[in-house]
Amino acid sequence: MLRQSLAIAWLLLVPLAALGSAVRFYSEADMSRAAAVIARGQVAQVQVRRHPSGMIVTDVTVAIARGLKGLKTGETLTFTLLGGTLNGATVHVAGTSRYQVGEEVLVFLEQGGDGLVEMGIGAGKYQVVRKGRGARVTRVWGGAQAMQADVNGVAQPILPPASIDEPLDDFEMRILAQVQE
Repeated sequence: MLRQSLAIAWLLLVPLAALGSAVRFYSEADMSRAAAVIARGQVAQVQVRRHPSGMIVTDVTVAIARGLKGLKTGETLTFTLLGGTLNGATVHVAGTSRYQVGEEVLVFLEQGGDGLVEMGIGAGKYQVVRKGRGARVTRVWGGAQAMQADVNGVAQPILPPASIDEPLDDFEMRILAQVQE
């Protein structure tokens, strides 16, 4: 019985894995308005654990250098991503962002499940790169398929911007203006 259940699960999961992840596309303005939290800070901890549901998840803790929405500078936030590697078992969700301790990020987060999660799959993470006196914000779109509803409400695949690279100050000012709209 167990062998039969595992075979059925395998047959169902392999085609889904081949398709990758499909997520609702959020424009930058949509993310700014819909996010529960928008914040910039340094990744302080990345910890993989097993969720009570049995799924492997990764908790990311960020020390906030600037809260743009929902949090204040100096606070700490933790959010959860699907997947990770735990005790030799790896779960990978196509397009999911990866975080490293010490990197500076600007994140768009929403409420989901037990707490905060990144908006979209891989859409809510922007890296902050500091060179010399200037800081830039960058994002490269992950492997998730972006979908947007057409005028009839039918989901259609779209091609999001491949990458973003601009001065951090300009980006934050634009996000703050969009939050106020």
